This record gives sequence, C-alpha cells and structure tokens, in this order.
Amino acid sequence: MLSNRSVLVTGAAGTSGVGFGVVQAVIEAGGRPIINGRSADRLAEAKERFPSAETVQGDISDAAQVDRIFAEAVEKVGQVDFLVNNAGIGLHKAPHLCEEADFDRLIGVDFRGAWLMARAWLRHVLGDRERVEGAAAMVNISSIHGQKTMPGYGLYAAAKGGVDALTRSLAVHYGRQGIRVNGVAPGYVHSEQNYDLIRNWTDNPEGWVDDLIRNHQAVPELIEPIDVGRVVVFLLSDSARAMTGQTLTVDGGSTTLLYPMNFV
Repeated sequence: MLSNRSVLVTGAAGTSGVGFGVVQAVIEAGGRPIINGRSADRLAEAKERFPSAETVQGDISDAAQVDRIFAEAVEKVGQVDFLVNNAGIGLHKAPHLCEEADFDRLIGVDFRGAWLMARAWLRHVLGDRERVEGAAAMVNISSIHGQKTMPGYGLYAAAKGGVDALTRSLAVHYGRQGIRVNGVAPGYVHSEQNYDLIRNWTDNPEGWVDDLIRNHQAVPELIEPIDVGRVVVFLLSDSARAMTGQTLTVDGGSTTLLYPMNFV
C-alpha cells in the first residue's frame, strides 16, 4: 500500500508504543520509514529492530531542531512523502495542581510540536508550487481523550482536542493543494510500561487492564501498537484517497458503549 514511499514518524524511537507499531505497519506495507526520537540510545534500539529504516534524532517541540530533522531526512531519503505526528507526552494531574511548566511542556510537545512538524512538512512537499506533485498525506496521532476523558487528564484532553482541531483545519486549508490530513485516536494500547502509569490510580494495574478489556470494550481484545499502525497506513494510502479531516477511533469500541458490559 505504501510501496517505496517514505514516511517520517515522530516519537517512534525504542521498541514499544504506538510509534513502534506505525513503523512496523509502514514496513509491512512496503514503505520506507524515517524514525524520529529524542534519545540516541532508543533510536539505536529502533535501528537494530528495523535495519531498513532511517533514523533522525531531534526534539519536535524545538523549531530549530524541527528544521534540522527535515534537513537530515531529506538528505537521507530525498522526498518525504508522508508525515505521522506521533510524538506526545502524557500528564495525569489535577488541573489546579499543574504548574505553568507542566502546561508548557505538554502543549509544547503534543500540540505545538505537531504544528511545527506539520509546518515543516508542508513547506517541504509544497515548495514554491501551488499543488503537490504525487501523493502527500499526514496523519496526526490523537487520543480518545480528545473526545471523552477521565479525572486527572483535563489538560491532556485539551491538548489532544487541539490536535483534532488542527487535523480538521489543515485538511480544509490544504485539500485543494492535493494534501490529505487525517487523525487516529487510540484508546488503551497495551505495553508493559503502561502498568507504571496505571499505578497512579490503582494498586492492581493488571486487574485494571483485564477489567477494561472485558467490561469497557465492545471487542474484548488487547489493542496492540500494530493495530493502530495499520489504520495509519490505510489513511496514508490511496485506499483512503477520498478521506480527509477525519479522526478514526481505534479503541475496541470503548467510547461507543453506553454502559459497561457487566452492567446488565
């Protein structure tokens, strides 16, 4: 579906998480991933796992580093056909207890970083042309917190709601120029590292995940990173050529349930 197309995926260093699943799916679809991350060690891990991928180190919340990221990516692969804005950080804290530094860091990565990368990629694919030549598409990784949320995630939900709005606005603005912009909103995507986060609200993270899958999803299966990655590939591919401005939810149906499965 992405034969010989280059895909820059931010926040995809290491060997776990949604970014990891996106890189897996891009390779599965015949694409050429460029993996971005802040940590040289984690980029080395990703390179070892995916030898065919290129890697570019840099912090997407810093405008100067974003310019360098694109310069290095272009030097390595030439045209960057597709962008996946995956990099993001979380924040589980009551909004009134958050400091300005918490807010600035969250918005700087999750929202401002997505815009900085989008701006750099749009300048790259458009150049001085009024319309792109060939296929060009972007996918922003949002979250179900952009639609619904839970206590402790107020600012995170606001940041992801901003990403959803950015997706729609970019789609409307650049559609006439041959550029599609869509989003993916994952629910709970499993990785062992998630248990540390879940301990913020329960002493039994394994039991919490089991209850989530059995009672709070319509499909009682763990969502793996590759599941999200394959939806991203679909949105980048020509199979979704009539879709733009959409954010697809990948959550096993959790946001569709009116009541938990064990309610009746």
